Amino acid sequence: MGIIFIEGLPCAGKSELIKILKGNGESVCDELGKLVRREEFPGNGKTLEKIEEIDRWFMNQEEWRMSDLSKKIFDRSYFTHLCYAYAYSLWISLPSFKPTVNRYQERVMNGGLSIPEYVIYIDVSSQESIDRQFNKIVTGISKGLPEFWRDKSFLENTSLAYERLWQSLVNIPVCRLDGTLSTQEKSSQLKEWLQKQTPSQKRQIDFKRYIQLMENQQICRN
Repeated sequence: MGIIFIEGLPCAGKSELIKILKGNGESVCDELGKLVRREEFPGNGKTLEKIEEIDRWFMNQEEWRMSDLSKKIFDRSYFTHLCYAYAYSLWISLPSFKPTVNRYQERVMNGGLSIPEYVIYIDVSSQESIDRQFNKIVTGISKGLPEFWRDKSFLENTSLAYERLWQSLVNIPVCRLDGTLSTQEKSSQLKEWLQKQTPSQKRQIDFKRYIQLMENQQICRN
């Protein structure tokens, strides 16, 4: 079996699903935030030059994660960054989205970043994500992500980017799980879904289409 990416907005319910997958003996690679200390992250760029530097840091980290061939399921992936890049470019009002996507395309084409066999997307609304994030902060479970991850517009732009990215995948099925379901229900639905899948050897990410879809979105907004 090829690799699987698990994606979703913050607090969508990935962590609990991953606990079950690990308990079932699946080989899971934890998300970057659990593998790298918080203070080692490069922050968020305020210039195109800094954003390029940050992009390369994340690409190197993702390539390092994917070099462990024993891991089959990835808690987040470079897909997160591809979608964050769109929302962040609007947040900071810089034309950084297209250059970021082009950098990732080059790394994928060079074989540094793997193309998944399947994607699992846990779908929650932006408001649900915000409410769950605040609950974790208030209860002391988490210190919280940067503030913009609790901005409704930012999260909605990230969700939109996810939807357009799914439309740009070729022969890479996406399993969409309702984030309001219980973890056990998600697990059962995922198991049933995987049993019905037949992997393709001709998987692609149409980066050009992804960029075009997002640029069209901006034209419509303007």
